Amino acid sequence: ILQENPDIPLIVHIFSNGGGFPLDQLGRMLENDKDTILDRGDANLLKEAWSRGATIFDSAPAFVTMTEITRVMKFAIPNPILFSLSWVFVAMYLGCVDGTKNLLGKPGFVEDYWQHVTSIQLFPRSAFVYSTTDVITPYGKIEELIQQQSAKLGQSNVKVLKFIDTEHVSHFIKYPAEYQALVTSMLDKCMK
Repeated sequence: ILQENPDIPLIVHIFSNGGGFPLDQLGRMLENDKDTILDRGDANLLKEAWSRGATIFDSAPAFVTMTEITRVMKFAIPNPILFSLSWVFVAMYLGCVDGTKNLLGKPGFVEDYWQHVTSIQLFPRSAFVYSTTDVITPYGKIEELIQQQSAKLGQSNVKVLKFIDTEHVSHFIKYPAEYQALVTSMLDKCMK
């Protein structure tokens, strides 16, 4: 599509860390001039399209701690035996990965993910949709990121839709008009 329409903007809409993790990996691929699955020409087209576009974060990105991992896993795996087995496996895996990285003097998974996803500079505009009652994505870190992005991109390029009574990635269900207005305003900015 970008090869046929090189002037269109790319708008990425991220939902929770299910979208945050791929955003992180895509950002790393586009920042890295080597060792990427993308053809360099395609990567450049994608970078240019994103530089005209925006990223919309819905309940994302989440600063991942074992507390948040546990909440997500309890939600996703209601069976207590399966949850316990899965939790032990995840804790051991992250412990091994982070322990190895720490021995090598590198940041662990959580620190590395958060540091990178909060510093990606591929997009000139951002929008954040979140709630103070979301138990999966704590809002404090999102508000820190909003401040960082506002300082980098300018406040006019950062839009915020903050709710006090919606659940994780459920904002559109309760407030469709407000959500649609935010997305439309981002699209309008990108098309100018």
